[in-house]
Order: sequence, then structure tokens, then C-alpha cells
Amino acid sequence: MAFEALSLVVIGVFCWTLYYFRAEAWGCLRSMVDFSSVEKGAPVENKLMYGRFQGVAMMLGALSLGLAAVKADSIGGALAVVGSGSGSGGSVGSVVGSGGLFDGMGPEMVAVAAMGVAGAIVVLALVQAGVMMAAGGLTLSGRFVGAVIRIKKNCISALSLLIVPVVAVWSGVNPMRDEIAGWIFAGVVAVVASMFVAHTLVGFVKQKVSLLVWFLYLCAVEIVPVWAIVPAVMNCL
Repeated sequence: MAFEALSLVVIGVFCWTLYYFRAEAWGCLRSMVDFSSVEKGAPVENKLMYGRFQGVAMMLGALSLGLAAVKADSIGGALAVVGSGSGSGGSVGSVVGSGGLFDGMGPEMVAVAAMGVAGAIVVLALVQAGVMMAAGGLTLSGRFVGAVIRIKKNCISALSLLIVPVVAVWSGVNPMRDEIAGWIFAGVVAVVASMFVAHTLVGFVKQKVSLLVWFLYLCAVEIVPVWAIVPAVMNCL
């Protein structure tokens, strides 16, 4: 019950976000196809409101990933049971009680586990941002690093706008088949990740930075930390 309640809270806050930050949400989605300049700031006039929108959107995105991780009884990678043939799926209790990672947890602890996964995602994002800012300070390229961080925040916010309704409805009300939710989730992540790679590539090229540096950045900052932290989180849960 607590898990379903958390899903309903997430979808409720998401609906409020779409209404209250509708201009900022639309500007965020538009920015995904705007390659005009890596140095651009917020895609709307009110930068303060846009910053608040990003904070709420990224928080909802992290919670949604936590919900998906618990519902699919896995962390990272394919969060849904793609191709499992499990039909419409069962309740969270049936998923948690199936001998998986969260086996033996009560309903309240399942909700806490979802928030714990969300917290781990936030920590990972903060560590990545810290590494990038430190690198920018050492190389005297803080302005460019700041632009890359803005691109990443835009992409994460856009990803949240697209996955939150799917994950929250799937994990709470659960009206869709598990494999369908998995394919939708995987497709959205793949598209937004591709846009992020394209945006960063354009930024590095415009700044006349070596493509080798760009590749090393993607590996060292974006890929390796995820591969290192996800197994550690799984072992702690």
C-alpha cells in the first residue's frame, strides 16, 4: 500500500509540475532539438523559474527510477521485465516476494527502498557534477564545463518529463503489461541519451576540443561511475 501511495504522490506532483511549470516544461523539451549553441542558458526567459522546474523534474525522475527498480526487482539497465511474457504483471507484493533483490521486505520498507534507490541516483549525479566542476577549475574551462552541465540537466529534466507518467502509472495502478512498459522506458531512455551525446559532441566540436577528450569524458564521467556504483548499491540493498 505504501508503495502504491508513493506512486500516486509522484504522479500527482508530476501533474502539478506540468501545470505550474508548463512554459518551462515546453522549453525543456524544445531544447532537446535545439543545437544552436552549447553556451545557451535556460531555454526560457525566467531562469529562476526554470531552475526550480529542473529541481522538481529531476527529483521526480529519481523517484520514478526508484519505483521502477523496485517494481522490476532490479537496478539499472532494463528496469522492466522486457519480453518476460508475464502478462499484466502482479502487485508489488508479488514482485518483491518472488525471491528477488527486495525479497522479504514489508510494504513500508519497499517504499523506503524505492526512495533509497532515488537517493543513490542523486548522489551519483552530484558526484559526477563535482568531478566535472573540479576538472573545469583545473583546466581553466569552467564556462564550458558549466555549459555541459546545463546540457545534462536539460536532458535529465526532459527524460523525467517523459518517463515519470509511464513509470508512476505502471508501478502504481499497473494497467499495462510489463514488457510494454519496459519497451517504452527503454525507447525513451535511448532517445534522450542519444540527444545528450549529440549535444555534448556539438559542444566539444564548437569549442575545438579533441574528440578523444569528448570520448574520455563520456567514459570516465558518464559511463564508468554508473557501472561502478550500481553493483555496490545492489549489494547494499
